[in-house]
Amino acid sequence: MGLFGVTDPADTAWLRTMLSDESVRCFLQPVRLDNPAMDAISRTHIHCVGSAPGNVTRRPVPTVRPGGTASQVWELRSGHDCMVTVPDALAELLLKAG
Repeated sequence: MGLFGVTDPADTAWLRTMLSDESVRCFLQPVRLDNPAMDAISRTHIHCVGSAPGNVTRRPVPTVRPGGTASQVWELRSGHDCMVTVPDALAELLLKAG
C-alpha cells in the first residue's frame, strides 16, 4: 500500500523527511462548532478512494449539511496523500470548489 498511498520510491523518500510526531491530544479533544451561522456555509468533500487493506473501515462522508442542504461530494482515485500522488486531479477539484 505504500506510505499513505504513496508508492513511488522517490516520493516515499521525500515524504518520510516531512513526517513528524503528532500530539495524541488532537485526537482526544473534540472540536465543537456551535455557531448557527456555520450551517449556511457550503461544504465540499473530496473523498480519497484509493486502495486500502480489507480490514480498514472508511469514515462515512456526510452528504447533507447540518441545515439539511446537500453537500458537494467528489471522489478522487487516490490514497491519503493525493497532493503527492495525483496533484493535477486534486488541483482541478479545488478549482471547481473555489
